[in-house]
Amino acid sequence: MKQKEHLLHVCSYSYESGGPASVILNHSQFQVASGLDVSIASSMEVHHHPYPTAEGVHLHVFRPSFWSRFLSEFSWSLFFWFIKNRNKYDYIHIHGLWYFGSILPFLVPSKAKKIVTVHGFLDPYAFQRSAWKKRLLWNLVQKRYLRSADMIHVISQEEEQILLQLFPDLRAKIVFIPNGIVGPMAGEIEKPSDDFVSRIKSIQRKGSFVYLFLSRINRKKGIDILVDAFEQLSKDLGEKVQLIIAGPKDDYSIALQERMASYPWGNIHLFDVVTGANKAFLLNQVDAFVLPSYSEGFSIAALEALAYSKPAILSTRVGFSTELIAANAALICEPELNSLYAGLSRIYLEEDYRNQLSSNARQLFLHQYQIKQVAQDFLIAMKQI
Repeated sequence: MKQKEHLLHVCSYSYESGGPASVILNHSQFQVASGLDVSIASSMEVHHHPYPTAEGVHLHVFRPSFWSRFLSEFSWSLFFWFIKNRNKYDYIHIHGLWYFGSILPFLVPSKAKKIVTVHGFLDPYAFQRSAWKKRLLWNLVQKRYLRSADMIHVISQEEEQILLQLFPDLRAKIVFIPNGIVGPMAGEIEKPSDDFVSRIKSIQRKGSFVYLFLSRINRKKGIDILVDAFEQLSKDLGEKVQLIIAGPKDDYSIALQERMASYPWGNIHLFDVVTGANKAFLLNQVDAFVLPSYSEGFSIAALEALAYSKPAILSTRVGFSTELIAANAALICEPELNSLYAGLSRIYLEEDYRNQLSSNARQLFLHQYQIKQVAQDFLIAMKQI
């Protein structure tokens, strides 16, 4: 009998960490079904909320130490656990850059094949945040370690071009496979909580059209221009339009609360993390989705909006905007105030255009981004290392 192979994902596996955790969840259920033994090693702050895991996946959580203020998510307990267990794994899949877990599998030798998914961390906007730390880490170890990976996985064509410019000799190692999710029509539909349904229905009674922002409350997501553009839209339409901003707290949360204190309309509603049946209900109920990010690798939230047939307003910085434009599957704007305001207005005013985007979005999802095919493509690429 063939011995089962073991795969370790390394990632901060929490809602607050954003997309990589969602990617792991979506892929890992198919990895387990294919016969792999799947584990996740995560350094995670105590106040963070662990992401759900697929059945059969082992989650190991470690607390960061004092030194994490210098190297993000540094954890002695993770370090010693990895030394002890590293040779159990045939594959180690590293998600992202610029944190302790992204260099640990290269620091400590093991028999495992190493896969790095970049997740947009080399985008110029992302690189500029804590730039001196990233440049130091890049020049000391990260660049060399990325070069020594057995496979470099990119999730957008733009990201592929960035990698090819940095490493033109590594074309054979760079694999482009987009993100994917389970479609909302698959599986049983759970019942949302009564309190949540009541809150959403109350917002719908206040206005005829509800926009949704669903992502981390992070500066790079363009929430500052979203609030300003929505205030401008509200001067035209009043409370006919409503906006829900939902997502885990992050580095823009305090600034957003301060902005809301001076916001003159009562049509922006702040939610914390929305998950499971409540999230499905929310996506079904809203009229449009908006994500005006300054930097975005391949947004799972945007992909969910497409899967739910929602007309979406996305910025040019969303990783698969080129594909969306080609399929006329979303309204793509620049991440600046006037362009976003024009997009919000058009989505509201032009019903035929909304319907066209909704239909095209769903078709694009079905043809290119269903997780079953995406996960299978990834497994094939991994087995060929």
